[in-house]
Amino acid sequence: MIKLLKTITFCALALTSLSQAANLLLEFSDLNNTADETTNSATVSAGATITSITRSTVDTDDTQLAYVVDIGGETLTFNVLVEAFSGTTYTDSFTTTGATTGSGGSGQILGSSSTTVSEYTAGTISNGFGVGSTGVNAGETLKFSITDLSYTGTGTVVFDGFVDAFVQEAVGNNHRAVVGIGSDLFERQWQVGSALSMTTDNATDLYISASRASNSGGWGVSSLDFNISIVPEPSSMTLLALGLSGLLVIRRRSRQA
Repeated sequence: MIKLLKTITFCALALTSLSQAANLLLEFSDLNNTADETTNSATVSAGATITSITRSTVDTDDTQLAYVVDIGGETLTFNVLVEAFSGTTYTDSFTTTGATTGSGGSGQILGSSSTTVSEYTAGTISNGFGVGSTGVNAGETLKFSITDLSYTGTGTVVFDGFVDAFVQEAVGNNHRAVVGIGSDLFERQWQVGSALSMTTDNATDLYISASRASNSGGWGVSSLDFNISIVPEPSSMTLLALGLSGLLVIRRRSRQA
């Protein structure tokens, strides 16, 4: 009896482990601010195919990119919501100019005024995210989030966070950007035309702000990387094995009593 109980318990644990190992990770990379899947450079792993991206304006100022993704005949849908704010205050830790990164900034307080998100193309940046028509300037913030996750297949869909974000200047200047709200935040200072990575710590709500005035043209967020997981429901065999294990435990205790 004890040997049978151990065997069934082992099988239950093994089946559960196999079920968990079957989690599907979708890695979206190079998302930019273009509304058409044929021109947006976003790609997704795991054999999934982006079948449509539509862009709309929400609440006058906000931008929303609505995704439809085919995964083996099942459909995943979600929105990338982009909001812009002005009036953000920030104290950075930089004491000199030049390319560098840090994490000593404090006092990042989000501005309360909503403003317009733009599809920003200027200088070396194309199809990026900006604020208004001149990129991201001092006191302006872009907020990125994933909303309305839905999946037609079995299992639970989970947003794992933004794994990377890239900033890029339109014209030469000494730019400063910071990620997050609060204290001890990642910050970057740069003056090059190529896209540079911002540490995002898998944030589910991603804030990127300018902490230094930019000249005409400024800079913008050129692209984003983020992950979505689909966690399958426990298989019927797993549930059956767990149920049998429970019944055997109850039966054994009854005999001992």
